Amino acid sequence: MKRRQARGFTLIELLIVIAIVGILAAIAIPSYNDSIRKNRRAQAKADMVETIQALERCFTNRSTYVGCFPGDVLPAALARSPRTGNAIHYDLDLPVLTAADYAIRAVPRGDQAADVCATLTIRQNGVRTTSSGRTDCW
Repeated sequence: MKRRQARGFTLIELLIVIAIVGILAAIAIPSYNDSIRKNRRAQAKADMVETIQALERCFTNRSTYVGCFPGDVLPAALARSPRTGNAIHYDLDLPVLTAADYAIRAVPRGDQAADVCATLTIRQNGVRTTSSGRTDCW
């Protein structure tokens, strides 16, 4: 009788494939997470610009930023990013609000706190800063 040659993968071949998949996952997962954080940061910046537009419309009508929002704090609908859905990745607030000046701050929360840019701030005069000191976040 003739012996049939067994077909299949050896243990060594399987271990090599598992090692390659592990290396690819170790590279891809952090890149994916970084991409997600960048997208969330972009949404927070868009929400900050929307808040700026509301403040500027109010200033046009009243010639002051004071009193644009009840109690001079952002209403709940504007104090979060994203503004839809259940997840909140940034808390927005007004650390500076005077008759002629304001600052809008976006403080990361949850998983977004691991973002390299940390807290984002934009002033009435257009100056944009981060608490991390990085210049590539805006």
